[in-house]
Amino acid sequence: MDVRISDQFVPPRFKTYDGTTDPEAHIKSFTNAMAFRTGCDAIWCQAFSLSLEGEALEWFNSLPNGSVENFKSLSGMFNEQFAACRVQDVTLVDLMNLKQGKDEPLKVFMDRFTKTIRRVRGLSLEMTLQYVMPALRPGPFKESVCRTPPKTLEELRQRATDEARVEEMKQNYRREIQEAKDRDKGKREGQSHRPDTSKGREGPRGPRFPQYTPLNAPRAQILQKALSTQVMRTPQKCLTPPGADSSKHCLYHQNMGHDTEDCMTLKDRIEELIQAGHLKHYIWTNQHETSPARHPCPPESSPKNLSQARRRTFKGYENRSDRRNDRPPYQQGQTGRTRSPERRNRDRSRSRSRSQALGNGRPLRGVINTIFGGFAGGGASSSARKRSIHHLRSIYAVEVPRRTMPPITFSNEDFHAPEPEQDDPTVITVEIVRYGVSKVLVDQGSSVNILYWKTLRQMDISDVLIVLYDEQLVGFVGERVDTKGYLDLWTRLGTGREGEEKRIRYLLVVANTSYNVLLGRPCLNSFGTIVSTPHLAMKYPTSRGTICTIRADQKVAQECYAAGLKMYPREMRRRTGGADVVMADLDPRTNTEDRLEPLGETQPVIVGKDLTQVTTIARGLEEEVEKKLRATLWRNRDLFAWTAADMPGIHPSIMSHRLSLFREARPIAQKKRKMGEEKRKAVREEVRKLQVAGFVREITYTTWLANVVMVKKASGQWLMCTDYTDLNKACPKDSYPLPSIDVLVDGASGHRILSFLDAYSGYNQIPMHGPDRDKTTFMADQANFCYEVMPFGLKNAGATYQ
Repeated sequence: MDVRISDQFVPPRFKTYDGTTDPEAHIKSFTNAMAFRTGCDAIWCQAFSLSLEGEALEWFNSLPNGSVENFKSLSGMFNEQFAACRVQDVTLVDLMNLKQGKDEPLKVFMDRFTKTIRRVRGLSLEMTLQYVMPALRPGPFKESVCRTPPKTLEELRQRATDEARVEEMKQNYRREIQEAKDRDKGKREGQSHRPDTSKGREGPRGPRFPQYTPLNAPRAQILQKALSTQVMRTPQKCLTPPGADSSKHCLYHQNMGHDTEDCMTLKDRIEELIQAGHLKHYIWTNQHETSPARHPCPPESSPKNLSQARRRTFKGYENRSDRRNDRPPYQQGQTGRTRSPERRNRDRSRSRSRSQALGNGRPLRGVINTIFGGFAGGGASSSARKRSIHHLRSIYAVEVPRRTMPPITFSNEDFHAPEPEQDDPTVITVEIVRYGVSKVLVDQGSSVNILYWKTLRQMDISDVLIVLYDEQLVGFVGERVDTKGYLDLWTRLGTGREGEEKRIRYLLVVANTSYNVLLGRPCLNSFGTIVSTPHLAMKYPTSRGTICTIRADQKVAQECYAAGLKMYPREMRRRTGGADVVMADLDPRTNTEDRLEPLGETQPVIVGKDLTQVTTIARGLEEEVEKKLRATLWRNRDLFAWTAADMPGIHPSIMSHRLSLFREARPIAQKKRKMGEEKRKAVREEVRKLQVAGFVREITYTTWLANVVMVKKASGQWLMCTDYTDLNKACPKDSYPLPSIDVLVDGASGHRILSFLDAYSGYNQIPMHGPDRDKTTFMADQANFCYEVMPFGLKNAGATYQ
């Protein structure tokens, strides 16, 4: 294309294109720059090469002569050549799949979210604010947005900026604390062991401490425990020196040359931790040399219970030395003397009793800061409770040995609450499977012990141990709560070791409460506990003949009570097996429990050829009004439908339900779910009704396929539901405004008569759009069927019906 360009023409400065970015964006940038200089199409073609470089310029120079007619053809060839670099349009599906990462800062996510919504075409403000909620990671900011939704994007950005500033401040604070801890630990590690650079290994040196604490376990075991609980930092691996003894291995230095028990560095490190207050449960104490005058033995430390406690704690560590040898079990040598079997058995039993006495020092594995039902009253079922009542009647006719307990009294010394005038609940701390659980409510009116699900999740207890239990719990106003099973767990009342441990059965309940555990009558009766609410204390006898006292925490009780008043009960939603909307019965007259009934007396009126085809009107109307009403009903008797075949439906030219799917949506065929014989029989009967009514037809080779779910109503009838979950996800929401009840009431004011017409299967009178019928396909027992009319369960069916 030849053209004469004036010498006074100065081309604008272009942003050069090298063939790696979006070609359409470059064309727009070039045309905007040239539009201010000249409108000549030939000059545009000549100046286009000035905006290219690299691969793009080579392509322009390789164009044959005469191949460019105008700038439109040139831009077309340019876009076709570099189409692979074109930026793909962001759709609504991409915005729906946008999620904040687990460790992604809020500021980075909001920048990514803002860039995405700018690239979605035709996105309204309401949809933008709607999709930001599911994209956020669970946390304080998402809760704030859920509690007070933003009205504008500017408000959302401002709130996100404030939250990001707070989040960054918290991260900097945590980083500073971690750096300070690392510096302190580095100093302590440097003081505890200084490597000998000249030899490359730990050389022989004297002990750092004049005396070391006796231990009751090997140092290798103590090392593993300290590393697992992060009391001790993982040491660096040391190289094995040349000529070292390969038969000895040190777990601390992870090299050869010496044993773990002989490692002086590990010995000094363990002693430092013990003096710092850690690893106290590994300290060996000689009970036989303890003087009763200096260390009085508590009344509950009887030999029997002490032996049991020791047996539970250290099963695999027994002191096999002679009783006269008072040295710690892991710091004494072998005597080399052979003993007789009798002597060996006697020493083994004595050493077992000594090692079992250390059970009271066993560490906790963690700390976890008016109901009827359950197994009380004779059993978990109604028949078991009836048998218990009959058995109780027979007990009164004979003499049975009575239960005996030592006398338990409460004196003025048992008053301990800071506020004597109180009506606080009894809230204590218990030990459950070696977990210290606080905020435990003692409820003498409850017939069951409850372990709340949130508390169980914090314990290291396998779900395999949960036993299924289907009975519900009944509250004092009749509300019913589902249970998730029960567990039998070892429980000790209080925080001290003087109490006894018993196996208690807990029901698992999911509830929104400020307490962790609720102890009812079964647990209190098992321990023989007497509760005194004025003293905020409880006492129970032990097997040793002593009385154990548990004091309630008044401060925690008031905090739980105040927190409980601010909580709302957990909303229980009935599960329908995955179905979105339940489909009503074909014949609504059989579903009488869900139908509205008129107030006052009514009388039948025949409106058909058959005597059974009647409707009802109010009794006691004025004679003239009743006469006109009967005449009106008879003239319009053809409007009444007595069977599904009597409904002519709405002509498709007037109204039909269309499915609007996303352009990127792909058909989904669900896997067939298994059903029992009773459910399959109900499905066949419902499908037969739909076929007779002309609502469904059999179909083959379909792309969309949904399951049916049968739900049993309280009346015992089966309700067939269609799972249109996948189809509804592929359709945008039609936010059609539904009529307000106030408008309906105002429209009826001023009239003498208000009549109610029961629409007979109103949804099924609207036909489905022809091309969309195969998308409503559902699988029955023997074949697949699609709807000819609008079914229940579709997302926008309500908007079409209105």
